[in-house]
Amino acid sequence: MTIDNETLFYLQVVYISASVFVIFVLYLALASQRSKSIKLLQEKNRSLTEQLHAVKRLSPDVQAENMSKMFTTLIRDIERLNQDRDKNKDLIEEKVNKLHALREESAQLRNQMELARESLDDIVCPYCGAPMSTQVFYTESGHAGSVELEPEGDYVSYECGLVMNIKDGREMEPCGAFLTVDENT
Repeated sequence: MTIDNETLFYLQVVYISASVFVIFVLYLALASQRSKSIKLLQEKNRSLTEQLHAVKRLSPDVQAENMSKMFTTLIRDIERLNQDRDKNKDLIEEKVNKLHALREESAQLRNQMELARESLDDIVCPYCGAPMSTQVFYTESGHAGSVELEPEGDYVSYECGLVMNIKDGREMEPCGAFLTVDENT
């Protein structure tokens, strides 16, 4: 069975056409998938931006600033209302109650900020502020990096290299941020 040149030519044209068609279909599918991925990433970016703005609005600094402004306004209102105390007795009492509530809220915010500072001390290096990398409780002797750990202990290591025993505060490895290399040795 022999194939003449004309048939061979048409088979090659069909093969090349089919290959181009398949490549075109794959390109369209890839372009569609890419478009969907871009839309998904844009939506995720928008969502994260909204979350960031919400957190900024609710941050302790913004809350403290808002409370300070409210406190100043209330004091000013009470002073103004005090000028004609008999007429404004109910309003003064209302403003004083708001002032007491604001002071309580301010005290709660200060407590929350203090707790946040205390918990931050546990998750960053006390020397350089590097984040904690691991916290492990060993029931037997073990290793944390290059340090041989004693039996039964709660150890924390930071990205700067500091390794500490949490129970007694003993440093097993120093903070790497303060180590200097002597280039002459």
